[in-house]
Amino acid sequence: MTALELEQFEQLLDQPDHDLQAWILEAQPAPPAFDNDMLGRLRAFLGCVPGLIVSGD
Repeated sequence: MTALELEQFEQLLDQPDHDLQAWILEAQPAPPAFDNDMLGRLRAFLGCVPGLIVSGD
């Protein structure tokens, strides 16, 4: 992980859990400051977890 990726990850983790969940699940658009490569990596990881059932409710 690069220094930039680590910084982006830490910035995402500093956000309220419900906001981060909504952005990862794409239930709400992420603010431009957080819509970055790291958020994309988290979304991609979510799609790679076998048997994971995610509810947007």
